[in-house]
Amino acid sequence: MEKKIKHKNKRAQKKRKQKRKQLLNLVSNSVFFLCVCLCLLFLFKVKTHKVEGSSMFPTLENGDRIFVNKGAEPKRYSIITLDPLKKKKESYVKRVIGLPGDSIWLEGTSLFLNQESSSFIFEPKNSKSSQLPDGTIKITVDKAVASKIKGMNQIPKEHYFVLGDNRNHSNDSRSFGFVSAKQIEGVAMYRYYPLNRLGRLH
Repeated sequence: MEKKIKHKNKRAQKKRKQKRKQLLNLVSNSVFFLCVCLCLLFLFKVKTHKVEGSSMFPTLENGDRIFVNKGAEPKRYSIITLDPLKKKKESYVKRVIGLPGDSIWLEGTSLFLNQESSSFIFEPKNSKSSQLPDGTIKITVDKAVASKIKGMNQIPKEHYFVLGDNRNHSNDSRSFGFVSAKQIEGVAMYRYYPLNRLGRLH
């Protein structure tokens, strides 16, 4: 009788060991699969970016680290990272203010941008602020930028107007003009450092 009980106990222990082993294998395989998925996600869809400077203050501060969704289509007020082209190995962080098709018109170096009416046609007599359509904002641009966009009545296809949140300390579309879709690296979606300011970006 004792031998039978011992034999049953051994079989039960063996089964428990097998189950633990199977569970450990399942967990290790799951962790490995998750790591592979995360690596692929970061390789193809997500990149990291370190904020340098104060052009996006107070939304982003110098030294903040963010996740960027590569290839995501920017929407109005999206925070994006972009290649400034003329400055190698640099990447800017800016906010999208104007989208392709938005109405624009120019008076000297004053750019008027309308975010709601793509059918508005500018006439000099309509330049008085009291007669401007709702949703119009006025932005002062550099003379070189004003020269480039003179005669345009819309933001061109696949181009964007971007500004830094810290207007007084930002190199943006006011000085380098529209940003092409090809320059946009992705849409910033999450701040992961510093730890006390973790969270989604808006």
